[in-house]
Amino acid sequence: MHTATVHNQLVCFHCGEPCTTAPITTDEKHFCCEGCKMVYQLLNRNGLCNYYSLNDAPGINQRIAVRNNKFAFLDDAAINRQLISFSDDT
Repeated sequence: MHTATVHNQLVCFHCGEPCTTAPITTDEKHFCCEGCKMVYQLLNRNGLCNYYSLNDAPGINQRIAVRNNKFAFLDDAAINRQLISFSDDT
């Protein structure tokens, strides 16, 4: 099984997501991120690449969209004082 292309765009061999940045490659396969490449290498090293033949998208991405305000609490001065041990103007 080799990396597929969708509308002239490479898709990740592991999760099927588009490779939006410069593709990361190993063993002539393309990956969207180092995480997907690492999972593939781990499976490959242990003779478990039959995982990829289980269904069309076995490594389908489980990422959840991040809320826009998820880290807004970090702008609070009181929280900053508790988290930051050193700060200067630069």
